[in-house]
Amino acid sequence: MKWFTHRITFGVERTREENSELYARVDSLVSNPTFESDALGYIALNNRANDNTTVDYAATASFDLSPTLRSSTSGGIQFYHTTYTKTNDPRVPFADKGRNSVTGYHLYRQDKYTASSSPIRLASRDEARLIIAEANVAVRDFVGADSIITNFRARGGQGAFTSVDSATVADSLFDQRKREFFLEGQHLFDLVRFSKTPNPPDGTAFNPGGTYGSQLCLRRALCIVSTHVMMLYACCHSSRTANARTGKLPIPFTGGGTA
Repeated sequence: MKWFTHRITFGVERTREENSELYARVDSLVSNPTFESDALGYIALNNRANDNTTVDYAATASFDLSPTLRSSTSGGIQFYHTTYTKTNDPRVPFADKGRNSVTGYHLYRQDKYTASSSPIRLASRDEARLIIAEANVAVRDFVGADSIITNFRARGGQGAFTSVDSATVADSLFDQRKREFFLEGQHLFDLVRFSKTPNPPDGTAFNPGGTYGSQLCLRRALCIVSTHVMMLYACCHSSRTANARTGKLPIPFTGGGTA
């Protein structure tokens, strides 16, 4: 029909990024069989993928109002879908909600806890292993720390990790804690303990106005809590040791320590 024209357009835009971390050669460890080729230096890759799918439909209807005057009316619809994957890590499951917030920020949905009744772990063997890795870093046992970090990296499809640089190992451990404890309430204390800057940093502007403040104002409170937890642990440990010597079984109670 000459008075009616329409078209449909389909498109896919795919973006792939490789974020590289370069680990330098350590000559003093080249001959050490524990580190093997890792001592020669290597690059660790963290991939990012962004897929945009669009479908556009447009139509135009035209009418002759007179021999010299013509009227055209056009309309159309568009379907737009974004699939965004930041880490390709199954420990950090989320999906694009396909819309923006009232302040203009694009929204994503976390898929780790799909219902209000979903259980949230309070303590686990995995957390204990990462605490051991952190203790290893503190005493410069990088072989032990690297081994634990490598095991956790395998869960997210990342390659083996080896480093003898304290800051590098600590950064990698911090990264694994972010992934492993996604939405489990650990990240703020990790920011404090690892001396990291929150993202977005203090002073960053946001819509519809104002700036982000620093979450680290809770640092003192967290340190106080940490101190009390350590004191409680010491109390429990001393009580259990004493009970073991007397043959009595330790019975925990809500006030801390044992009875």
